[in-house]
Amino acid sequence: MKLLFENWRNFLHEEKQRPRNFTYNYALSELGGSTIDQRSGHQSTYGASMNKPILAFVNLILAKEGKVQRRLTPSELDKLISYVGDERGRQKSTWSNKVNRALSKSWPRFRKHRKSDPEVREDPKLLGKKSTYPISAKDRRYYQNTSKEVGVTHDAAVEVLERFGLAQDLPAVRWGSNRQSPEGYNRFMSLLTNISSDPNHEHWNEAMEILKYTKKRQGGTPGKGLQKYLNKELEKVGYGKDAIKTMYGKGGKEKTALNYSLILNNRYVLSLYTKAPAGAVKLADWRKGMHEITLDTIMNNLTPDNLNVPTVEMPDEDIHIEPPTPLLDEIPFEHGHDELPEPYAPLAPLK
Repeated sequence: MKLLFENWRNFLHEEKQRPRNFTYNYALSELGGSTIDQRSGHQSTYGASMNKPILAFVNLILAKEGKVQRRLTPSELDKLISYVGDERGRQKSTWSNKVNRALSKSWPRFRKHRKSDPEVREDPKLLGKKSTYPISAKDRRYYQNTSKEVGVTHDAAVEVLERFGLAQDLPAVRWGSNRQSPEGYNRFMSLLTNISSDPNHEHWNEAMEILKYTKKRQGGTPGKGLQKYLNKELEKVGYGKDAIKTMYGKGGKEKTALNYSLILNNRYVLSLYTKAPAGAVKLADWRKGMHEITLDTIMNNLTPDNLNVPTVEMPDEDIHIEPPTPLLDEIPFEHGHDELPEPYAPLAPLK
């Protein structure tokens, strides 16, 4: 078995040397502890949807201190972080991104193309792309009113993150200015976990609520099928059945970025950020590459004994939150992926 294990390590090392059609940086850490392994882990890069739990946490703290008009409601948090969709079952990421924009005090002047647009009937490829049609009056009222109530400025976000020593590693957490480092994201997830273990902490309620909604995700689109894949491959080389017993965390998808930050077995946190020019990599191949990097990182740093530790699911706590306000009004369907607010800038090439 030891020989098989070492041969598999060598195989993974060879796989890592193969060129990929995307660049990446990552950090693997003990949850609440130090970094175990990293590749450009300190380098901040475009976050796609990764900013959403961070910005929500900032809003909850500012609202508690009376520095914004109100906190996000449970319904808004569920839409923003968990992608529950709206009450009519429309596209989930549409609502998530609308709440994200309102939080960031940034909204579009023009809507995206719909099936009913004459331009789309002539060229179907325009569906979901930016148009010259202004957003509806309903959308405009939503953004103006909600931004005024819950919106967070860049300076306010920096001030809150500085309290926890995270401002440098999470330099931009709003729509339009959205960059984090993998090591910084690991520290953020560790912060939430550490606070959640101390009911006397002043921000226990806020941390517990962000974790509550984050636990509904397993890395989003890039994390789809990851736990099953890891357990299948790890079992082949002696890690035992279901080595990854629990896995949850945030994912981010945009046409030039695919990211996730995952808590494994409630003991380790891995944040992986990847970038590629738009259209250069098929989603399935991109996701497969990310899964291989994740497997590689686990195999090269964690033994079967490291992972074979009894894990306990975090209990559903009686989180003290304000009563929810009525559900938000329905907003017309739009294409829902995040947009890249800056030119594509590749990371350092693979060595």
